[in-house]
Amino acid sequence: MIDVIMLTKNSNKPFFKRVLAAIKRNILVHHFIVVDSYSTDGTVDVIREFFKDKVVVIKTRASLGFARYIGMKLVDTEWFAFIDSDVEILEGWHENAKPLMRVDRIWGIQGVFINSRYANIRTYGKIEVVKNIDEVPRKFIVKYGFYRFSGADTGHVLLRRNVVSLLSPYIMKSLRSGEDFYIAQEITRAGYYYIRTDRLKAIHHRAGKINISKLVERAFNAHGLALYIDLKTFTLYNLCRMLKVLRERNVELLLWHLFYLLGELKAKSEIWTNTRTLRKVLASTQCNKYRP
Repeated sequence: MIDVIMLTKNSNKPFFKRVLAAIKRNILVHHFIVVDSYSTDGTVDVIREFFKDKVVVIKTRASLGFARYIGMKLVDTEWFAFIDSDVEILEGWHENAKPLMRVDRIWGIQGVFINSRYANIRTYGKIEVVKNIDEVPRKFIVKYGFYRFSGADTGHVLLRRNVVSLLSPYIMKSLRSGEDFYIAQEITRAGYYYIRTDRLKAIHHRAGKINISKLVERAFNAHGLALYIDLKTFTLYNLCRMLKVLRERNVELLLWHLFYLLGELKAKSEIWTNTRTLRKVLASTQCNKYRP
């Protein structure tokens, strides 16, 4: 049995019951932890229909990163799952992960979306180890992007309970995006493995759609990329991507990279030029470090 954490905010969409039904079919749930941002559309009631007395609800308006941190602190099983409210896991999701969960040095197991450009649904058993961003040459990041080597996505992922001991609550509180990248990087820095595998498949019901207002809100708040990727590398990466999508006349993706570039500038300013903030970040990171 494992705990499942889901972050919600008016998540009762037409596909929501399919998402919950898939979890119920594929996972033996110990506690279903809902970190809810005061939904008004009956989201929590629908979850209780499926999981009844297993549901634990926390109401908060915390940032995305801190909402995940709150959920992680409530976990009481060795492994737990983050599953987003718009992610429908496919058959065998948990069962296929069990052999990997028995490997001591694996602390994170991320699945793929079958409707994502990163997935190949014809393969099975492919495993990629996420690298520490410091080990990836700058030219590779600029050419291929940071996700290919070091990226992460908490849309549907299994994590060990001890992962929370690696994370700084101060940093998690500041993150409105990039918290998945931060979690994966802290696992690799501690000497453990965060892997991506197509053994775990899911459907992302909003994949491919860019919500500009949501992007702007997240981009202009400190995010996890600012903690690891130097500004020159990030700027070169975004400029290369902007030139590419400009040739393709893809306005949405052009705005995406532009906002993230501007957001990165703001994040660097907030995190690294404020000496008081820097001291807190370093102190909390060192205090919470868990080494093998």
